[in-house]
Amino acid sequence: MADAAGNRIRKIDIKGNVTTLIGTGTSGYNDGDISIATLANPTDLRFDSNGDLIITTTLGVRKLNLTTGQLSTLVGGSSATPFNDGAMNIAGFAALQGLLVDDNDIFYLVDRHAIRYLASDGSVTTLAGSSTQGVQNGAPLSSRFFFPNGLVQDSGGDFLLADKASHTIRRVFTSDPPIITIGTNESTSINASSFQISFIINESISDFASTDVTVTNGSLSGFAGSGTKYKATITPAARSEERREGKA
Repeated sequence: MADAAGNRIRKIDIKGNVTTLIGTGTSGYNDGDISIATLANPTDLRFDSNGDLIITTTLGVRKLNLTTGQLSTLVGGSSATPFNDGAMNIAGFAALQGLLVDDNDIFYLVDRHAIRYLASDGSVTTLAGSSTQGVQNGAPLSSRFFFPNGLVQDSGGDFLLADKASHTIRRVFTSDPPIITIGTNESTSINASSFQISFIINESISDFASTDVTVTNGSLSGFAGSGTKYKATITPAARSEERREGKA
């Protein structure tokens, strides 16, 4: 476990006994033997495919070789430029909080208000979000997060992110999101007369819900459907007029 305030990695055996695996208690970025190496606020840890322990600290990604007992810094550190993309010798982090290691040893990192990834060549790229906080959906680099933390990847390769300060779970698509075509047979609705709309999706999805639809100057009800076809009823606000021509 990552003991952030203690600047250590601790080990708990099956009997509940706690020992220190690495860290002297002093905050630092000293590499070297497990007995003298230092950590600065370790926040998360995962094993890679070689059995080495990958550790995120506030400003760097470290690797502990459990066979040799040697700690090394993969990228970042206290002297690196904060939140900087690029090759391993120039990349930097602002506040690493989470780590995900995939089957290809690509490291996905939760850093400040963004998801970033560390490639096998040591280069760092921002995948979604930025160093600026916010709550905004949209294209990956235009989206904004608010102190995200936990990160997992689903079977389709998309990321699910616990956006801590906004109290939400966010999804980052790694492929093109579904295309939804909205249509109706009505041409005019006057004086709060309800009408039905349809949602036709170019691929089958199971998590489309009424809360994904925003209606202004009216309300939505009767949302139903599955797979590629959904429908709902729109009731405009009183004395309003909505005109639709063709598909929205």
